[in-house]
Amino acid sequence: MQGGNKYTIYRLLLERVAPELPAQGMSAEEMLRYLLRYLRENKIYVIIILDEIDYLVKINKDSGGIIYDLTRLNEFDPDKPCNVKGVIFIARSTDFYSKLDSAELSTLGRVPIEFTTYSIKQVSDILVSRCSEAFNANAIGSDIIDEVSKFTTSPSVNGDIRFALDLLLYAGNLAESRGTGRVLVDHIRKVHGQIHPSITTPDIEELPKNQILTLLALIRALRTKKRQYVDLKEIRLSASELAEEFKLKKLDVEDHLDDLHAKNIIEIKSLKEIGMHVKSLNELEPMLQRQINRRNDHRSRSDGIGENGDRVE
Repeated sequence: MQGGNKYTIYRLLLERVAPELPAQGMSAEEMLRYLLRYLRENKIYVIIILDEIDYLVKINKDSGGIIYDLTRLNEFDPDKPCNVKGVIFIARSTDFYSKLDSAELSTLGRVPIEFTTYSIKQVSDILVSRCSEAFNANAIGSDIIDEVSKFTTSPSVNGDIRFALDLLLYAGNLAESRGTGRVLVDHIRKVHGQIHPSITTPDIEELPKNQILTLLALIRALRTKKRQYVDLKEIRLSASELAEEFKLKKLDVEDHLDDLHAKNIIEIKSLKEIGMHVKSLNELEPMLQRQINRRNDHRSRSDGIGENGDRVE
């Protein structure tokens, strides 16, 4: 259906039902009439399903006409039975309704069936099934399925299975290129950070130093515990070690975590589940350290006083 207009879509329908029949030289309406006659004469019954109809309506000004035609198939030959027993349109939302005229809306209906987004368990079940077909045995562990499922059901992705499949595909390619034999959590995070970054270098440069320190404390806690989420107590311990390392006053991380969460840089599910989706913890950590050292060097050269009154020695 890519780039589909009426002619392309009706020809595809005709080819799917009767591939032996030529469609050349027919108009879009002629193909549709021919399809209906072929179904009736051969006693074939079908249900037509059009996915991403909202996209078709958006990119093609005549795609609204497709909705008009397919919801009025019984009117092409009103005295004869219609062997198309149903037409289903699938869309991400009903926003495309605004591009339809009243005649199209009246036959389409204004009470769509809405499906909730996939749950973590549903995503996990789908991925287990797909991975069993696409990957070698033991190449994908349950920890990888859990990680990708959590990414996929996050608000920013909203249960998009294609995102999850792409993530596994690219992570699999990365694992293969590195010769690891199996996909690792770090492969998933690296690929996720590239296709769905939560923080960039300019973002880091704009953060206050205490937020950078808090972010670094979180990353070190995640790396040390080797989990997707850590609790507040573990971040506080990491922050305390950082303060000693950089010779700073004790860092109160709570407010800074809230600020980072408000900027969509980190994820806070609860006080026991604080995490971050990044391309690689091992790559982000030195970036943050360089930024802290750069600011400390600048302060040392100026007046020896760190940001927010902290002494830099």
